[in-house]
Amino acid sequence: MADYERSATVGASADAAFAFLADPDNLAEYVGPITHVDSLAIEGDPEAADASEEGDPASEAHFLADTATRRVEWGFRDYAGSATVEADTSSTSTITIRLHVRDDADPDAVRGTLDQAARTIQRLLLLRR
Repeated sequence: MADYERSATVGASADAAFAFLADPDNLAEYVGPITHVDSLAIEGDPEAADASEEGDPASEAHFLADTATRRVEWGFRDYAGSATVEADTSSTSTITIRLHVRDDADPDAVRGTLDQAARTIQRLLLLRR
């Protein structure tokens, strides 16, 4: 598995940036090449999901938001990602996006996805001010 990372400064407070990232409905807006599955958000440990969901693709997906660390994690099969928000000033913050993908993923495409995600988050947070 390969790991990639991209950080970007955004014009939003850390709390506002985290609130945006912590909403699973927004994930598909900033991480383009995924498909949003309704009811993706799971409170707590994704490993503790009901065993009756086995075989259901949504049961293999997880989305966790940790307010204490301002960290969001998501994943599905051989793909995982996270976003962490750090406060810079009262009106700016830095978001670090990390992707964990299969070794055979095209590195340039992954970097392009991260760059696009960072630009999209910056734009969407500016629009929400």
